[in-house]
Amino acid sequence: MAMNVEEADWREQAACKGANGDLFYPKSAWSRESKESRQQREQMAKRVCSRCSVQPRCLDWALRNGEVVGVWGGKTERERRALVKASRRVAAVASVHHQGAAV
Repeated sequence: MAMNVEEADWREQAACKGANGDLFYPKSAWSRESKESRQQREQMAKRVCSRCSVQPRCLDWALRNGEVVGVWGGKTERERRALVKASRRVAAVASVHHQGAAV
């Protein structure tokens, strides 16, 4: 996927730029990472994210582009799935309320 200039710009400012990618991603889709190792890795990645000035843009990018692997914007893949699910619920409720008001 090609990035526009604005998308590339925030990545240049990211606290994780130049960091070891193993911190943000599982080692391999084929190797199993223990729960404890995964939690430690994710917590270390989140610490980097917590001091990042572009964290909200990173999370927004990951959500808009359906990024399914790794820590993005301080959120794990499970946390991002939960955010997407919650936003869909909110949208569905808003739609029902809007339809009810139009009747």
